[in-house]
Amino acid sequence: MVRVRHCHLSGRYDAKPHEWTAALNYLAVKAHVITLTEARNVQAVRDWAKANGWQLAQPRGAECAVLTRGDIKEDGAGPLTNRRLSSGKKVTATWAKIDLHPRYRPVTFIVTHLPARVEGRNGWQRGTPTSVHADAVRGLKRLAAEQNRRVVIVGDVNLNLRRRWVQEWADHTFRRYAAAWHGRLPDAGTFRGRIIDWHLSGRGVNAGPAQPLKRLDGFDHRPFVVSLEL
Repeated sequence: MVRVRHCHLSGRYDAKPHEWTAALNYLAVKAHVITLTEARNVQAVRDWAKANGWQLAQPRGAECAVLTRGDIKEDGAGPLTNRRLSSGKKVTATWAKIDLHPRYRPVTFIVTHLPARVEGRNGWQRGTPTSVHADAVRGLKRLAAEQNRRVVIVGDVNLNLRRRWVQEWADHTFRRYAAAWHGRLPDAGTFRGRIIDWHLSGRGVNAGPAQPLKRLDGFDHRPFVVSLEL
């Protein structure tokens, strides 16, 4: 059994280059794989990967990114639905199939950022963001199903796992995947006490519980780490 560590940080569009660099330096000590959102056109991420010998999956114009110490065999990015938000923004995902150990098949990491303003206290809000969110989830599940069984889905889902109805929806919608946020949830959330950054793993990847990390300067989401057994 091989253990690797995966860190996720939902980024911030206005974080400064030195804040990105400091964040990646901190996460790299703890991780074999790092996933990011809100990293579109952030040159500091590319510069850091090149300077530190990490491989980067982030096709031109993609919002999300995957960095790894391993060997990226394939990667890509694209919209999860043809529908757009009222702002015109597309909902996308970036994925990378990574060799993490020579004795084990690659693992595909998929990272996405789903629409906000969709969650109510006892159910879904009405409106365009919610319907686009639903279409994007269907696209996300299709993308994951196209990969091998060893798949990890991660990102800013903008649904708080502390709410019972969200947990029930997640358990049903992603019933083929194991959630790293489960059981007694930690007091520290990923965004203002809420847990809206998710981690799901498919067959052949055994994930330990997600562990929140410290807040990082320049970012409003708290990163977390998950230990994976291959």
